[in-house]
Amino acid sequence: MIEVLISLRIPGLWVTPVSENYDLKITCRVGGQQKGKGWGIVTLKGEDAEIDEALAIIGDHPSVGDVSIISRDANSAAIVVDVIHCPACEVLISSRSFLVFPVEIRDGWMKWLLITDNETLGEVIEELEEIDVENRIERLTPLGKKGILTDRQ
Repeated sequence: MIEVLISLRIPGLWVTPVSENYDLKITCRVGGQQKGKGWGIVTLKGEDAEIDEALAIIGDHPSVGDVSIISRDANSAAIVVDVIHCPACEVLISSRSFLVFPVEIRDGWMKWLLITDNETLGEVIEELEEIDVENRIERLTPLGKKGILTDRQ
């Protein structure tokens, strides 16, 4: 087993234009899938004007079905984003990897942490490249016997 920190630039996902064009701190917690689409809780922090513009971009993006504002305070917003089209997300979710939410989103790139094996990692990268998703392996750490959960865990 290996732990992989992989950066992805997903051109068809709302995250890319928002993180490339606005100086916002973006965090995302993927909530799951419901009726064929995924949803996540997103927090935007930064200047109010940029947050307002980003909210409009997110709501109009073709990858997004709906946006619900949970809270809107000075310099921050928490929203639920329903993603209806993200082939790269489908590749990650359908892989046989333990997937940790994006650990960093900046300049059009999302860093994901995966726990997987070499073969599955190769399959994931191949599938991502087939759909024109740029990827960079930032860190690859072999997990020894002490770092792997038991069958009961």
